[in-house]
Amino acid sequence: MSKDKKQSMYFNIENFVQMVLQATKMDKASPAMIDQLSLEISQTLSDRVTATVVASLGDKELELLERIMEDHPELDRIDALSIITPTVPGLNERILKEVNDLYEELIDSVKMIEKSLSKQQSK
Repeated sequence: MSKDKKQSMYFNIENFVQMVLQATKMDKASPAMIDQLSLEISQTLSDRVTATVVASLGDKELELLERIMEDHPELDRIDALSIITPTVPGLNERILKEVNDLYEELIDSVKMIEKSLSKQQSK
């Protein structure tokens, strides 16, 4: 996947979901199925990115995160993290790698399922 596609996916969850659905040909599924898949893909992406961000924070950033959360209860964790993350060296690259890895995993999973179904149908 090109760097431009990865960056656009990282900055827009809907783009990522659409690209996965199109690449797996699931964009032709029923609206209910598309909604469910979109929700699951979005949640998986969110979990991956959040885990990458949190794993990249040092003690200083974790303390700052706690302080922000205490001092600004109107912010959710994602908003607070977005304040801190620009100071974490190499974080964008790690997030882009996670996004790309997830994309490839989802595509590979669908290919494996298709291959297995094809084998079963040919029996």
